[in-house]
Amino acid sequence: MSDFEHIKNQYIEFWKVSGGEKVFKTKGTSMLPLIRESSSIGVEPLAQGEELKVGDIALFNRNDCFIAHRIIGKVRNGTALYYKEKGDHGFSVSTINQDQVVGRVVRIYTDAGTINVAGPLWSAINCAAGYYWQFHAESFALLSRFKKKLLGSRTVPLISNAYSRLYNVLSKLPTLMFRRK
Repeated sequence: MSDFEHIKNQYIEFWKVSGGEKVFKTKGTSMLPLIRESSSIGVEPLAQGEELKVGDIALFNRNDCFIAHRIIGKVRNGTALYYKEKGDHGFSVSTINQDQVVGRVVRIYTDAGTINVAGPLWSAINCAAGYYWQFHAESFALLSRFKKKLLGSRTVPLISNAYSRLYNVLSKLPTLMFRRK
């Protein structure tokens, strides 16, 4: 581990103990349209023993960079806790270890104003989005297994095209609730 990584990790641990919101400037488009590249996010550390809920937007440390994505599920392996995470604008789902979590996004600061995602309305919207993505990911994983069992390695363009179009349409639905001017 480099000196910079060591100092960064010490700072994160100090911040987690001391608490309070820290503001991070965003970069990237994986959470569009809710979090835009010109936005900033307010992040609070999790309390000791606190777990993220489905729908929460978490800031986590992966491959030496911070990423803010939505939690769409939890997986326990013995005493270890893992979260399934996904960006609202992307297609891929990945798993992160609880130790990678830096904190929970509680506010989004934009040119148009501040969104309090920890408030009751946004908590409900985020929860619905999290369960939608969870259902979406698990349904298409099941469809992929079924398609592979049915067709093996053969490809049928008509089925592949229909599958891709359905996936793309259903992937865009939740982003409609985050559109704002």
